[in-house]
Amino acid sequence: MSADDVPRCPGCSSPLCEDCRGPLGATCRLTVCSEPVYRALRCQEHYESWRASLRTGPSRADWTGAQPTYRAMHKRVERARGKASTHQCASCPDPARQWSYDETDPAPIEGTENGSTVRWSTDVERYRPLCLSCHKRTDNRVRRDEGRWNPRPLIGTANPRAKLTTDQVREIRRRAAAANQRLNVSALSREFGVCRGSIDRVLDGRSYRDVA
Repeated sequence: MSADDVPRCPGCSSPLCEDCRGPLGATCRLTVCSEPVYRALRCQEHYESWRASLRTGPSRADWTGAQPTYRAMHKRVERARGKASTHQCASCPDPARQWSYDETDPAPIEGTENGSTVRWSTDVERYRPLCLSCHKRTDNRVRRDEGRWNPRPLIGTANPRAKLTTDQVREIRRRAAAANQRLNVSALSREFGVCRGSIDRVLDGRSYRDVA
């Protein structure tokens, strides 16, 4: 195989393994594991475990256990009652966009989703179709009434889904400030495990504004 035939990432053009389509020579993406990549940026053991979890488990809409996850329950509601967008909003004349738990279950499940405390029911009939504005307004009213209201959004490193730490953000900005020529954004994105757009947003201040 010539150099031109080596599969490459369409975003950064780095060489990819033919089997797993991950960076050549990479190790398992899990920080507790240093085994070589098998597929999907995971070693063989973690890959097979991950694939098994996708086929079964509480995150699946067809999960038959006691407590399906928040996302799995919303998928189940959609399967049973159709997409919310096929209904009219239950609170206004606008078309609905999302299914919303109506807070009527005497024994709801409570958990965390995207950094916020949420509740859901295993009864598909305890959901109503709402437009985005009504859904947000309803959720905020419930959280405020129950003392779960957080008026400030979780941004930057406070967001549980953040891919960069405070030290990494500062290091990226330090390198950009110290660069005496054009910054290699592709190299930074590969090093820190994020896309080029994430690096650009860190540098221009659109993301991680909480990091000085």
